Amino acid sequence: MEDHCLEDGRCVSICPQQAKKVKSSLDLFKLFRQTQIPICASLAPSHVAEFGLDNPRRLATTLRKLGFTYVEETAEGAEWVAREHLRLLPKGKTPLIASSCPAIVNLLEIYYPHLLPYLASVASPMVAHGRIQKKRYGAETKVVFIGPCIAKKGEGSREGRAAIDAVLTFVELRQLMEEAGVDPATEPPSEFDGPGAVSAYAFATPGGLIRSAALDTDLLAAEVVTLDGLEESIALFDNFDEVKGKLRLIELLACRGG
Repeated sequence: MEDHCLEDGRCVSICPQQAKKVKSSLDLFKLFRQTQIPICASLAPSHVAEFGLDNPRRLATTLRKLGFTYVEETAEGAEWVAREHLRLLPKGKTPLIASSCPAIVNLLEIYYPHLLPYLASVASPMVAHGRIQKKRYGAETKVVFIGPCIAKKGEGSREGRAAIDAVLTFVELRQLMEEAGVDPATEPPSEFDGPGAVSAYAFATPGGLIRSAALDTDLLAAEVVTLDGLEESIALFDNFDEVKGKLRLIELLACRGG
């Protein structure tokens, strides 16, 4: 039921019969590989925690072996997003609700539309980075985001091919590796493409946007709230009128722990 679904994936994880499945993008990616069009990976910062490699750059080599022409880290887009939130803070309606988590954006749009004027008019790191990559490598380049979040699939399709052509979850990436007989732990490390990032590698953790934007959290501690968890976010929105006068920035992540 699209009018009610937050795309947070809870139904997939809790279904006792495992009847719910995430729509796979593997066939689409394999179709891209059959063409001569360059394929660019946008790799979520959480890849470091997901694969636990002694050198995360082994994954860059792995992705090139799987058919990617360029391998970049989404953290570059996350830094841009963090700076843009910081720029908007003194200008817009406060408290400013960060727009980086697609499940939270879905929650607002479906169940709390009266709070949308407080939502930052800033693209997510995935979309921002996709736009950067299309500009860097050409609009015809296929940009594939790789990360842990299935809500990114819906976000990517709504954005259209101007930024993201496909979204692969880490589960799908592991499937690709298995099919190709590639083990990232045994691949030699190589550099990621693009200029990289400096401060946004922890963006997906609670408070990551604030740290990436170099906000002085000591000075703004009373005016900033960071929450992780859907129930906690719903409780905040239910009591929004009571707290909005005290806050300047609200950073929410639907997944507990980020």
